[in-house]
Amino acid sequence: MFRVHRSIMSRCSTYFRTVFTTSLVDINCGDGPQVRTFIVIPNVSSAMLEVIIQYAYSGVTLVSEDNVQTLLPAADQFNVQGIVKVCTDFLVSKMEPSNCLGIWRFGKEYFLFELEKESFE
Repeated sequence: MFRVHRSIMSRCSTYFRTVFTTSLVDINCGDGPQVRTFIVIPNVSSAMLEVIIQYAYSGVTLVSEDNVQTLLPAADQFNVQGIVKVCTDFLVSKMEPSNCLGIWRFGKEYFLFELEKESFE
């Protein structure tokens, strides 16, 4: 479980902005509307969520060959464009003839047009 500030997470991601502004009030409570204090985030590891939270607070993330293939889809899922850009730039910087087709497929799978274009060229 992570404790976060709604305003900070909302600032870095339209996904979190939507979650925090539309699903925090539970209308079907017997005693009237109540604010929920936690949200379940599906389909992402706690390690990747922690990286995204750290980015929201610091504006910095470390991308490596070990985490880029899991970090980029997580950032894309939560619409954290700053991390998506950093991951895309990282992959472009690591591109060479032996991996450009794999990077192109990866970009195509996640609709990363900039990455597709760079790897195609």
